Amino acid sequence: MKVWKTGIVLVILLLAVANISYANPRSITVQGTSQLDVIPDQAHITVSYSNKANDLEEARRLNAVTTANIQRKLLQLGLAQDDIRTSNYSVYPLYSKQESNTAAKIIGYEVSNSLSLTVNNIDLTGQVIDTALKAGANQIQGVSFAKKDETAVKNTALTLAVRDAQVKAQAIAATLNKNIINTISVTEGSVRIQFPELYRYSAKALPAATTPISPGVQHVSASVTIVFEID
Repeated sequence: MKVWKTGIVLVILLLAVANISYANPRSITVQGTSQLDVIPDQAHITVSYSNKANDLEEARRLNAVTTANIQRKLLQLGLAQDDIRTSNYSVYPLYSKQESNTAAKIIGYEVSNSLSLTVNNIDLTGQVIDTALKAGANQIQGVSFAKKDETAVKNTALTLAVRDAQVKAQAIAATLNKNIINTISVTEGSVRIQFPELYRYSAKALPAATTPISPGVQHVSASVTIVFEID
């Protein structure tokens, strides 16, 4: 009977040790990072037309005519209707200079209409800007570049970050004369795409030749934290 009880106690102790070992395995924690450069294949442009008139209806009518002409010219260039959308429309009263003891009076109105453009043929970016300005736009509020399929680019960056973590873990384990036997956990860090800078210019800055546009490259970075079990 005493031998049987001793055997049970031994089994319980072994199970307890096994549970402690499983709950707290020997491990190393490594951060993997990656960075790659990708060439943008899409441009986003915001063009605006702003005008003033003494009469509100005249200001609105002139803006509507010019904005419609801008859209028509862009469609003729090859942009799709879905690639052109209104991002801002505003009407502001213009006041006379206020003098002492007199209230400022409304002397006119300013109407502004902004269009956000998506250019899927990035080679047309310069022509899109020139076409909009020639059709009546008097301000380019911003130009930015992107990838149509950002998911694929981000996944590639994450894959490279994981591989970087694996290489680091192997190096650390080898230095300690250990072997990696399992992956305990993986935590995704940041995945960022650094867009090229935006820029602005007015119709007065339009050069005589076609506006040169260079999208450059986008920097994509990712990081992961992986906990590896070692023997």
